[in-house]
Amino acid sequence: QQKKLQPDVVYLHKDYLYMAARGPKPVSAVKAQNFYANAVPGLMALKINTATCLPASSQSTAFVLPTWERSPEITSDVHSVWGVMNGGSMQIWTIDQAGTGSVQQLDVYSNCAAHGVKASDIHANP
Repeated sequence: QQKKLQPDVVYLHKDYLYMAARGPKPVSAVKAQNFYANAVPGLMALKINTATCLPASSQSTAFVLPTWERSPEITSDVHSVWGVMNGGSMQIWTIDQAGTGSVQQLDVYSNCAAHGVKASDIHANP
C-alpha cells in the first residue's frame, strides 16, 4: 500500500509514535503536498528506537487501526491522538473531526527532535 497515510497529530509514548491519520475528505485544510485522495482514516503506530529517535529496524509490532465510515454523508477524518490516563492505565485516544468539526490547536514538546535537527539547536522544554 502506498500513499495511504495522511498524518496529522502525533503522540510519542514509550517506544511508539502514534499518528492520527486523516481521511480522504478532511474537514479542515491539508496542504496539497500531504493530500492523498485514497487516504485511510484511523490510528497508525510506528515502533521507535528511543536511543536514536528513528524508526526501529523491525516494524513487526507496528499497526494500523482504520475507522469505519458512519455513513456516505460523513467521511471519517481522525484529527487528533493523545495519551489519556484512565484508571491508572495509559490509553491512546483519537478524535474524529468529522463528528466534531473542531479546529482547536495544542502545542506539545518532545525529547525526540525532528530528523536532522542537532540537540544543541533545541530549546528547553517549557
